[in-house]
Formats: sequence, structure tokens, C-alpha cells
Amino acid sequence: MPIEVAGEIGRGENSVEKQLSSISRRFTVIVDEVEGLLQASGGGELELRIDGGLDERLGHVGDTLLGFIERLPEAATTRVAGRLYGAALKVERLRAEHERLLLGERIGALTSVRYLGHGLRPELGVAELMARAAAEVCRVSGVDRAMVFNHEGGSLVATSTYFAGSDDWAEQCQGIAQSAPITLLPHLLETKMVRLRRPAIMVKPMEDPNAFRPIVQTVETPGYIAVPVIAHGRVAATIAADTYFAGRLVDEADRDAVAAFGVAFGRALETAVLLEQFESQRDGMRTLLGNVETAISALRDPAAPRTSLSASAGVKASLAAPGAYGAVEGARAPVGLGMGSSSALKNLTRRELEVLSLMTSGATNAEIAAELVVAEGTIKTHVRRILHKTASANRGQAVALYMRNTPHALG
Repeated sequence: MPIEVAGEIGRGENSVEKQLSSISRRFTVIVDEVEGLLQASGGGELELRIDGGLDERLGHVGDTLLGFIERLPEAATTRVAGRLYGAALKVERLRAEHERLLLGERIGALTSVRYLGHGLRPELGVAELMARAAAEVCRVSGVDRAMVFNHEGGSLVATSTYFAGSDDWAEQCQGIAQSAPITLLPHLLETKMVRLRRPAIMVKPMEDPNAFRPIVQTVETPGYIAVPVIAHGRVAATIAADTYFAGRLVDEADRDAVAAFGVAFGRALETAVLLEQFESQRDGMRTLLGNVETAISALRDPAAPRTSLSASAGVKASLAAPGAYGAVEGARAPVGLGMGSSSALKNLTRRELEVLSLMTSGATNAEIAAELVVAEGTIKTHVRRILHKTASANRGQAVALYMRNTPHALG
């Protein structure tokens, strides 16, 4: 199986509690079966039910069953002994699953705390966070090689690479990855991971025709973890990591640790984008207020009509500047985090530009439809295409992009 996708991991959902409940239910069924078997075979009774936590009860039943089996007389039927061995094995599997679940939860909590106090502080900014992420995921998640990719325009573009103790190899792989972005074609393993938005283990990628060969062959990975990083409700980045230098294959515990880091990383990116938005808005307002003061001073001086006109022009320029209306969406953020560019507007049709121009006035779909004498459903289609082509999450982002790159938008 080339790709093993994890079960859905929901932020804010009680996924751990659900898994614990499932383990508890399966454990109860096993205990009931063992008690029924002992009663039917005349094998006596065992004290299998005790008070305590799930880990204590699992350990008690497993140890009790194994001890009982060892004491069985040679005359005991093979069928009964075999079924008891089977029950003991099931309990041990549940015990291991329970321990792994609790370990994953602890790793997730530990990762979230560490990123806040060390390498992934949101105030560093989006670009610096992306540059540091590869080294940071290795530091806190137990992997020893990692690559971080920005997700933009249907492609994955490498932003940072870290190989523990092998900087030259990491630099080589980073260069190759940057020169050959991963286009998310339908057959690629990464495409499925991004589409499902779940962490996965890529199994034997060197032998898989659906792996992205330029990178896989360069890093020579026998298997790796791929994790989507969700920020503002979309896959903003991805992480690929393995345990190459440790000489072992990645497993579910590694996957869960990197996934926990991915959740914390996504939250850091969200905060960083907001900080950059607010900083841009603050700078725009400072410029606007400065120009307003200049314009007021000029208007109070009747002997300086030219200055008045110049100052008024400065106010208009400030209004058209990024951040003036509080609608700028991360001027320094990667495209994968919702930053539009002037080139995106060139992809719009004349009608779409007309609709976007009317959107800047705050007009509703119904009002735009009335202005252009078309059906409201047609406008909804235009708006949906505008948001897609400009990589905007909402109307506000699209309007901000248009006003940033169209100075005459404000008249």
C-alpha cells in the first residue's frame, strides 16, 4: 500500500476521547467472552474486573490471563487454552494501542507548548516561520530530516529543508525542490494527502510511480510522513519528514508527533498573518492621518492653493494604499496563506473586473445584478470565479487586492 492515510484528526473535536471509548468497549467484550468461556469449560473464576483507570484494568487482565494459562494442567483442552491465548493477545494489543494513544496526546501537548516558547513565535512573521519550520519539527518531533512546502496555486514549493548533521545534502535537496515545484496532479501521493487534509505515511516511495521522483530519489527516503498544515481553513503548507539517520522506518507514533506539530505550526501561521495584517493597517492609517493633517493645514492657509491640491492628492493616495480600509490580507504572506497579487487580476475577464469594481462599493449580489441587468445567480458565479482566480478567501480579500492594484478604484 503506497500511502497510509491517518483517520480524520479534527481540531477542537474529542477524537482522543472517542478512541479511548472504543478501546474500553472492545476490552469489555473481551472480558465478557473470557468469563463465559471459563464458566462453560468449568475452568473456575478469575478476578478480572477491578476498579481503576483503563490502563490499570488492561494491565491486570493481561497479566491475570497469562498467569492463569501458565498454570493450566496439561490435561486442559487445546481449544480452551487456544481461546484464552487469543484473548490475552487481544488485551495486549489494546494495551499497546492505549499506550500509543496516550503517548501521542502527550507529544501533541508538549509540541504545542514548545513552539510557543522557542523557535516558532508568530511575531517572527510568516516568511521566517516557514524558513525555521523544518529544523523546528525535527527538534520537537523526533524525526531527523524534514522539508516544508508552501502550498500555492496547486503546487508545493519548498521553503525550508533540514537534515540533522548534513547541511550540504539538505542544501542540495532544497535547491532541487525549489527548481522543481511539485504540481499536485491527481495521481500523486501528496495530492491525496492535501485533498483529504490528513497526515499520512508514504510507504516505499522509491518504488512507487505515483511519488514525486525528483525529490524522492534525491533524498533516498525508504518511507516518509506527509502532513498538511491548516491555516485559516485551508492547506497553507505541508511537511515531509522521516527518520533516515536513525536507521528505521517511520511509524504511526512519528506521524502523530509531526501531525501535532503541524497543528501548532498552523496556529502560529494564522497568528503571524493577522499580525502582519494589523501592522499593514497601522502603517496605512499612520500615513493617512499624516496626509489628512497636511491637507487640513493646507486648507487653512488660503495663500497656498497648490499645496492644498497636493495634500488632497496625498490623502487620496493614502486611501488607496494597502491597509487603508483594514482589508489587506497579509501583504507579506506567501500566496498559500491568501495573499493576492496584481498578476491575479490579469486572469479576470472584463465582466469579472466589472463585477469586482462594483463589489468595492459594498454592493450586494442583487444590487450588482440589477446594475448589470443580469440574473443574481450569474453574479454569484462571477464572484465565485473571482475568489478562485485571485486566491481570495472572501469578498473582502478580493476587494482589497483590487484596490491595492487599481489606484483609480477610488475615483
